[in-house]
Amino acid sequence: GHHRAGTRGHRRDTGPPGVTQGCRQCAVDVWISGDHHAVGQVADTGGPVPRNVATSPRPADADDWIVDGLLRPGAILVVASPEGLGKSQVRKELAVRLTTCGGSLFGHYPILRTCTVLEVDEENGPSEEWRREEQVLAALEVSRADAVGYWSVSYAGLNLGNDESRQYLAEQVAAIRPGVLMLDTGTSMVGEEWGAELKAAIRFLRSLTVEYGCAIVVFVHFVKPPRDTGRAGGRLHGGAIADVMGQWTRQVDAVGLMADLGDDRAAWSTFKKVPKSELTIVRADGLWRVVHVGAERKLSTDDRVLRAIIAGGGGPDDIAKGLGLAPRTVGDAVSRLRKVGFLEGGYPYRATAEGEESVE
Repeated sequence: GHHRAGTRGHRRDTGPPGVTQGCRQCAVDVWISGDHHAVGQVADTGGPVPRNVATSPRPADADDWIVDGLLRPGAILVVASPEGLGKSQVRKELAVRLTTCGGSLFGHYPILRTCTVLEVDEENGPSEEWRREEQVLAALEVSRADAVGYWSVSYAGLNLGNDESRQYLAEQVAAIRPGVLMLDTGTSMVGEEWGAELKAAIRFLRSLTVEYGCAIVVFVHFVKPPRDTGRAGGRLHGGAIADVMGQWTRQVDAVGLMADLGDDRAAWSTFKKVPKSELTIVRADGLWRVVHVGAERKLSTDDRVLRAIIAGGGGPDDIAKGLGLAPRTVGDAVSRLRKVGFLEGGYPYRATAEGEESVE
């Protein structure tokens, strides 16, 4: 049942008692306790109990979705776009579909369950929200009277870093018990979108998902496009996680990006713990609809260089040769990729976690 530490033929790795280490000859993980280690025992510390992968059953919620391929129960989704592109229409359509008619968001993501929705608007105000509801309800041919599970409040000045605002939001969630909570915009609901303040806001939102089981959708803005966009290898601003203002994407479950293509068209892409999507959507009558599945544009020079680096493309000369580019072009792309946080500094080239996510 156990091997005595130091016994001939069963030497353990050196280290302090009370830590998990390996028996060198037996090559098993064991719990070191005093002068012996009991094989296969799990310490009872009062915290979560480790599960054995070999005997782990399929979780009951492994295939649960609220919106298929986009939003799971208890997940946090960030939707980012430039100001004024039309993310509020996305919010309104999603809310109406979730509480009344179902169907598919954009005609692409099926609504798999209807649920109560609570949305908090920080910018538009109740009159503008009502007008946008009228437009979406008419486009979906749904009566306002049918939206009994749809709750909306405009709260100018709500601050996720403020105890009073947090208490207010928690009380509303406790009273209404939404399946989905929507916040628009998260950009206006925190004083600082970087560092400790944002992390505290995300922890608070995560606590709501744990306590009440709701999913949360936070709508945020992109950073302003760089002035040299035309010389940046042709990359579409809004097509990468690094284009999202602040650090909203770091600790959430899924990210949806809306990049402006002009003429009421947008490129929609998803990242992180959801299936990868690339869509071209067009706005008409207050709704967004898919007109093309897959990226509408060719890969930019920056994208090609980044993918080559992730694939182990070697140094700048090797990458240039493999892609048919000039070494200077590769060097310029590397500089831009480092600037947006997709590549680490130094050499050999290494992609950051954000860089790897951007090509998944």
